[in-house]
Amino acid sequence: MKLHVVSLLRIGLILLAGSTLGSAQDLKARWVAIDPKAEPGTPIRMEVVKSSRESTTVRIATAGFWLTTESYDGRTFSKIIFPEPELSGLGFPQKEGERGWYDFPAETQHPPLPPASYRNGLTIATPKPLFPEKAVGRKFSSVEEMERFGVDPAGARPGIPALRGFLAVSKANGRGDLSASTIERTVSDLKLEAPLLPAGYEGSDQAKPDDTTTQPDERNIGYTPPQLVDDVFYRSFKGEYRGTEETLTDISGSGAFSATEFRLPLVEVLDPLALRVIATAVLEIKHLKGTEDFDCPLSWDNWIFKLPFINGEAIREALTAKGLRIEASRSAHYLIVTPREYRD
Repeated sequence: MKLHVVSLLRIGLILLAGSTLGSAQDLKARWVAIDPKAEPGTPIRMEVVKSSRESTTVRIATAGFWLTTESYDGRTFSKIIFPEPELSGLGFPQKEGERGWYDFPAETQHPPLPPASYRNGLTIATPKPLFPEKAVGRKFSSVEEMERFGVDPAGARPGIPALRGFLAVSKANGRGDLSASTIERTVSDLKLEAPLLPAGYEGSDQAKPDDTTTQPDERNIGYTPPQLVDDVFYRSFKGEYRGTEETLTDISGSGAFSATEFRLPLVEVLDPLALRVIATAVLEIKHLKGTEDFDCPLSWDNWIFKLPFINGEAIREALTAKGLRIEASRSAHYLIVTPREYRD
């Protein structure tokens, strides 16, 4: 499998929620409507329709996306930019002033928390593999050769934007207790004039030290990964390529909580110039051993720094069922010691 390699400055390929069309190139983007009644830029909607101890069900609707072109490895590729997503449904206020799942109980008289960070708790991102430092500067003539040096071929293939968010899950859940299944979905197929942009690669930290650095070898921190294109894939692929990410990650800690990240691919590559976009979908995510592990009241610090969980309503129901309260005042003071250059 032949690959082209050109060492250029790294370009941003991760599409995060809140992406704007501010650059001169972005001004050339055109809106591709999936819902013909929706205004250009209409957010992707995720509605939580069920939230319980054992499962979370969400309904997703995509109104459309922006389509533009970008140069990579000296060629022209199509680039998709989805509008930022929004959360609604169970646990999220329907009217101004209503409390959400993330607020303190009303009897604490703690004012409602700003809802934006919770409604906007979703992102859209195209993952980029880390390019191993040992492979920097090498030329690759095949995917097999890339793999021998630890280079993930996914970075040289189309980048798949995925809708991402966090679900609260108990640490008691094992792999067999976590699953995600599509109950129903509709799709929209389209032809591209240029193939979808490769995912690309991440290098190490590109930041340079300040002028006080005295060691010459410290002035060239990090490395820039090359741009790779899997020519065989882009020339002859037929199928349904959704990237290589798992839908649910392993459970990890987040303060007093534990969580799994949910990832839904929004597009599928059918062949180099054919794309399938998710228009609507209903998904059920199971976490059969529950959403949390609390057996005592939650402190202010534990509650205020929680993630913007999709299934926060289930957390509140679990705490209510256990009779556990959420403290609404700080219970500690902090002394933070830091070097002078970090104080700002």
